[in-house]
Amino acid sequence: MIINELKNLEQGKTSTKLVKYSMYDSKEIMDNGKNITLKEYGIFNKKHDHRYYLKINICKNNNKKKNLIVIMLNPSQSGSKLKDTFVDKTITNVVKIANDNNYNEITILNLFSEVEPKSKKVDFSKVDEDNLKFLKEILEETNDKILVAWGWRFKNNNNKIKDLIKVLQNKPKGQVVTFADKIDFPKHPGRISIEYIRKKFGSNNKAILKPYKF
Repeated sequence: MIINELKNLEQGKTSTKLVKYSMYDSKEIMDNGKNITLKEYGIFNKKHDHRYYLKINICKNNNKKKNLIVIMLNPSQSGSKLKDTFVDKTITNVVKIANDNNYNEITILNLFSEVEPKSKKVDFSKVDEDNLKFLKEILEETNDKILVAWGWRFKNNNNKIKDLIKVLQNKPKGQVVTFADKIDFPKHPGRISIEYIRKKFGSNNKAILKPYKF
């Protein structure tokens, strides 16, 4: 099980299936004329073609730990040694949304673990069972806010993710959130600009996280 292998890595033990990889000691992105300093690491399979987990720390917000879990569709090459890419447009927008809401830690999860920047190349007809079991266990245990953001390919009534939806439906009111307005799927942050997110869905030039109900 992925979750057991992940726990081994988090405890400093070795894993037979997964590797913990960090590309940079730190990285900076610019937002509203200010630098945001980030540190990250990812959990991959040995071939680095599946990513199960990406952890990002926002260094300036280093007071009490405040983690935002984000569930998207599938990983691009962010954090991977396959390509010198840490923060693509999607990750940049996620960081800025989290920063607007004073989070200092982000945990990126995905419905599918296959690393592929062009999502149309991923075979979404096959259920990523191992990854979904991993997701369910993480979500069942957490009290952190959960930003759902996987986009239009999986509507809320899709049978392939019905068990995951049930877990999210059982979370306390307000724990599952969106950065956008309520529609029949959680909006993806990589398809639009952060300026549009803040202007259309936010307030005072900041993104706002709102409760999302399935």
